Amino acid sequence: AGLTAAYYLAKKGHAVTIFDALPAAGGMARYGIPSYRVPLDVIDQEVAEVTKLGVEIRYNSRVDKIDDLFAQGYEAVFIGIGAQGGDKLGLPGDGLPNVVDSPTFLRAATLGLIGTPDTDIVIGKRVAVIGGGNVATDNARSARRLGAETVDMVYRRTREEMPARDDEVLGCEEEGVNLRFLLAPKKIELNESGSARLKITYAKMQLGEPDASGRRRPEAVPGSEFEIETDMVVFAIGTNANPIIGQTS
Repeated sequence: AGLTAAYYLAKKGHAVTIFDALPAAGGMARYGIPSYRVPLDVIDQEVAEVTKLGVEIRYNSRVDKIDDLFAQGYEAVFIGIGAQGGDKLGLPGDGLPNVVDSPTFLRAATLGLIGTPDTDIVIGKRVAVIGGGNVATDNARSARRLGAETVDMVYRRTREEMPARDDEVLGCEEEGVNLRFLLAPKKIELNESGSARLKITYAKMQLGEPDASGRRRPEAVPGSEFEIETDMVVFAIGTNANPIIGQTS
């Protein structure tokens, strides 16, 4: 959104400066979608079309207060930061180390930070991705490509209700992702005695009456809970416009 606004404003003759908190432009297209789906050189070509018009991009330049920009002489501000916050399920243990949301994981993967001292995220041998949409498949396939031996993509409904596109699901299957249906996590704990960092308690689900989306509502099967060890958990259930910029007074 920021690049598009800058492009058309520059074509109308305005002097435009983009402030980007990250080291390269592209926003969620670069940092929220794996490069095997949107190649980085394609994004770079698009960015070049913007800078050719004279748009200045200041990288690694997080803006904390809009008033500061007006104080520097800017006459108008467009905020195009996107939905960079990742939703979590509110489960016990969802704040533990190596339990991350989708934008955080994919951003770290794009920046090459997984398994480095610059992030606490470590792939390990086994990864659980919670969700059934295209973003969940992005995370699952990325985890496999980053070295996870076992990736479980866990969805609380059946394959028929799964919102992910067929080609994305097929890609998961071809890359060895385990598609696990009718399961829902109930809690996450540190694994004190096992071979993996974490353990997840799952409940088996069954489909009840349709909910507001028209899909049958998943309901926990009484007494069906069981535990599985894992090294990392990724929540791929949605994003939010988590505010990262101060509001003008």
